[in-house]
Amino acid sequence: MGIPYLSAEWADEITRAANADPEFVAALRGQAASMTTTVTGGPSGDDVTYVMASTGQAFHVRIGAPEQPTDAEFRTPYAIAVGLADGSLTAPRAMMTGKVRTSGDLRKVMALGPAMKRLAALGERIGVAY
Repeated sequence: MGIPYLSAEWADEITRAANADPEFVAALRGQAASMTTTVTGGPSGDDVTYVMASTGQAFHVRIGAPEQPTDAEFRTPYAIAVGLADGSLTAPRAMMTGKVRTSGDLRKVMALGPAMKRLAALGERIGVAY
């Protein structure tokens, strides 16, 4: 079956896989940023919010609302979130076509782009079920 996308188990496993992956860690180095994403219309019908944060040396994903303000916020339908997570859709394309609503310091978050691209491969490696 796999690890359910947007579950607490997914957040824990993608965090572990990212921090253990030399390519991801190299792409992340020196890039500190945080983002909140709300995914609407998921399989359960509920919205799911998660936070991704980079210190420039470590990466963390947590399900739930942010405990402090993040650099940027995103809101997107589930199908678009899946495309971003599995690598079939790029964040710039999704934002330019209006499929993702954004606010905040997007330049800071976009600096994480190379690391975020690597997450799709890591999701495949850990067996995420969309």
